Formats: sequence, C-alpha cells, structure tokens
Amino acid sequence: MDLSFIDVCSGCGGLSYGLKSVGMVPKLAVDIDKDAVEIYKKNVDWNALVKDICRLRLVKNQADILVGGLPCQGFSTLGKRNVYDERNYLWVQFLRLIRESKPSALLVENVPEFLQTFHFKKFSQKVSKMGYKTVWGVLNAVNFNVPQNRRRAIFMGALNRVPELPATNEKILTVRNAIGDLPLIPDGKNDHTSRNPTKLSLKRYKCIPEGGNRFDLPKRLQSPCWRKLGKKGASNVFGRLWWNKPSATIRTTFVQPECGRYLHPKADRPITIREGARLQSFPDSFIFEGSIKAKTKMIGNAVPIKFAESLGESLISAV
Repeated sequence: MDLSFIDVCSGCGGLSYGLKSVGMVPKLAVDIDKDAVEIYKKNVDWNALVKDICRLRLVKNQADILVGGLPCQGFSTLGKRNVYDERNYLWVQFLRLIRESKPSALLVENVPEFLQTFHFKKFSQKVSKMGYKTVWGVLNAVNFNVPQNRRRAIFMGALNRVPELPATNEKILTVRNAIGDLPLIPDGKNDHTSRNPTKLSLKRYKCIPEGGNRFDLPKRLQSPCWRKLGKKGASNVFGRLWWNKPSATIRTTFVQPECGRYLHPKADRPITIREGARLQSFPDSFIFEGSIKAKTKMIGNAVPIKFAESLGESLISAV
C-alpha cells in the first residue's frame, strides 16, 4: 500500500512533488501563501488549502506521514534572527498536529541554525516523549542530485524503527549540467526570462569574470557603500557562477545579482526564472504563474525536488 502524507507550510510543492515522485500519496497540503497554494494545485495535487497552521486541525491516522518545511527567517543568519519572530514558534503547532494525527513518521526541514536553538531542543525532546525514534543532521542538497550548495537541517521521527538520514550521492552536478542547454539569450519560453537590468547594471555585469564578484568592478562602477567597504563585506554580491561547479544557494532574490552570486556563468545577465528552477531541480514541466517576485519567492523557498526524493525514500524505509 502506498504511504500517504500531509505537508504543512508546503509552499509551491517542492517537498511534496519529490515525495510523490517516489510513490507517496499527497493527502493534504496547507500554506498561508495563496499564490503558492495555487501553484501546488496545478503541479502536485488539488487537495491544498490556504490556511494558517495554527487553525489547522487533523484527526488520528489522517495520513501515514506528516512533513513540514517550517519558516526559517527567524533562525537564518541572513535574516534579522529575531528571537521574538512568531514564526519561530510554529514548531509548537507542528507538535500539536503530531499529537492529533499520530503519524507513523514525520519530517521537519529548516536552516542549520535551527538545530542550535532552544526551540529545537524542546521540540526534539517532546517528539521523543511521544514515542518517536528520532534522527537529525545537516545535509547539503548538492549531495542528492541537486546542482546547488544548499545546507539544510533535517529532523526525522518514526514510531516503528529508527529512521536513517539518506545516503549521499558521489556524483556532483554542476551549473552546466543544469542549464547548459538553455539559450544564452533568454527566449521568454517557459519562464526563461528575468528582470530588465539598468544600463549601469549591464556595465557592471561585463566586468565580472566567471567566478568573480563585486571586487572585480573598477571603482567608477562601484556603489559608494562598496567603495567604503573595500574588500570587506559579502563576497558573493554581484558574483558570477561557475560552469563546472554547483551553484550558490538559490534564494528568493536569485534574479538580483546585488543580493548574491546569481550572474550567469557566461552571459552578461542574471540567471532566469527557469534557470533558478532547474538549479532547484524542478522539471521543466513544473509551471509557475504570477509576477517575477512571486515566482522567485516560491522557487527560492522550495525544498529542491531531487533532495525531497531522497528524503522520501528514507521516510518509506522508516515506516
């Protein structure tokens, strides 16, 4: 019998799509972002709700497995790390959902910093007291057929046996593997498009070699704050990707080189929406809708699909 799952904080469905790809059956998905839920319905399964998980109620045995990519902004080193961020406490709601539904196994995905917090200590202790055998660790999606360096905290629990984190893959995929066949000049087809850069941005792009960054810009093209910082500060800003290496972490701002290493390895432009999606291992058949900002937000927040497949196989083995 195929195992069923419920995905809370599901986003556009990266995790669910991966679990479904390895034979698991989506029973329900819940997210507060209505745009993401609509994309989930189009690509994964129709049974998805726009709902705050604080108001979600489950029943016993509603699904075999409960999974969730809980919001990470309050823990991430890239954010303000606000200890009072209400989203930091959504693990309490996830714990309640475990009690209500009594799944055979569960999974939580978050940023690595989550494992160092008192939130995680409390959460893991309470899950263990409920009878679950648990395992956790920091995994890099690049080791699971994803052409991207993306470190994530993974927590698994199971009632029947001790779960195991997935084994890493020896083959490392590169940016070339992922997007090398796409036209250097975006043709606008299937989201192979990006924002329109300014003339100043275009001048800056032309100065950055493969693997380079803002430090390669002549002073006349540096912003006042960059000149003031000198060689200090973020080294990925205005960074260009390497063809023969995995990409940097794809975040919600990946069409903005000002925010990270998001310049195409060869073309003088940021990577496109479809290129970002491929670096997150979304298939080209996965359709996104909405504004550029809405699409990049969904893609950047998603669990890479190939990574999700490996996690799904581990969950299946634990039940």
